[in-house]
Amino acid sequence: LGRTSNINQDAKISLGIFEKEQNIIYNLSNKQGLFILIIDDSATVQRELLAKRDAIAISETKLINIKVNVKSFILAIEVGL
Repeated sequence: LGRTSNINQDAKISLGIFEKEQNIIYNLSNKQGLFILIIDDSATVQRELLAKRDAIAISETKLINIKVNVKSFILAIEVGL
């Protein structure tokens, strides 16, 4: 997902602006969870429609499907479980 920053934790922060109708497959590392926040507009994450300021926490899966419905600004935080 877009730009990624490393921090001194078992975590990774990604931030990106994605174009309309873009499909993203996020490969989650072992023993990790993912928090996704839709900062602006909307996206469908794991078949859940998320709108502006909606968030979802995902764990116990390896591949996460994200479908951007309109040009969207998305934050993803991958954390250790």
